[in-house]
Amino acid sequence: MSRISRSDLRELLLSTGEAILLEEGVGCGLDHLTFPRVFDRVEAQHGRRITRASVYDRVWANQADYQWDVLARVVSTPPAIEDWTYERIRHVLAAADLSSEDGRLATMGELCGLAVEQHVNEASRRQKDRIAIAALGAVASAADGLTDPDGAERVHDALRQRLENETEETIELFGEIGARLGFRMREPLELRQLVLVINALGEGIAIRMNFFPDYAAPIVMPSPVEGEPDVVWSLAGRGVEAIASSMLELDPDWVAPSS
Repeated sequence: MSRISRSDLRELLLSTGEAILLEEGVGCGLDHLTFPRVFDRVEAQHGRRITRASVYDRVWANQADYQWDVLARVVSTPPAIEDWTYERIRHVLAAADLSSEDGRLATMGELCGLAVEQHVNEASRRQKDRIAIAALGAVASAADGLTDPDGAERVHDALRQRLENETEETIELFGEIGARLGFRMREPLELRQLVLVINALGEGIAIRMNFFPDYAAPIVMPSPVEGEPDVVWSLAGRGVEAIASSMLELDPDWVAPSS
């Protein structure tokens, strides 16, 4: 078999390590992500035999260096608001009553209860999101006690970029919703601050839902309108509504969109 190039070898081992990490998670470390296991899987799946001599120094200085790069690869995948969440938001906005302040407030509340709940449920099921949250805690807790500060820095940078991508996407979405419904930030608050705190709340609830079903349990509340059906909420939706209510206000200069 022909000699594999350094770049192709690196990509092959990273993608195989990523597959193992996504299947098994991080546990309490990356000790399960070993070169022998990765080499065996590469041979079984790709028919290519990899030796330690072809990897050490040529691609990675040691196994730990490789493990950090696999983790950085997994967490660098940018989180995204899924199509189903956007669909729920579009549905709510299309049916919104923009003719009154009460209608606009009710629509914002409905978005918090429905779209946010959907987004949190999605994040709680995505393995890459779970691993990213675990990596965030691991890197933060290790502080100066890291045996491989360079590797940790690569993961740190990947996590920062991931969070920035998530923040920018959410800022754009919230900006569109605010313009549509006629909301603005309470001075001196900024939209980025609203996004940061809501994303942090959603991320925490998403990971805890795997341990405490209480976070996913529906909360049934009487409708504020007599004769209307009860309102079903989630903890995530209720929490986001409380944050939004304290940081947002109706824009007195807003003009309703024509379409």
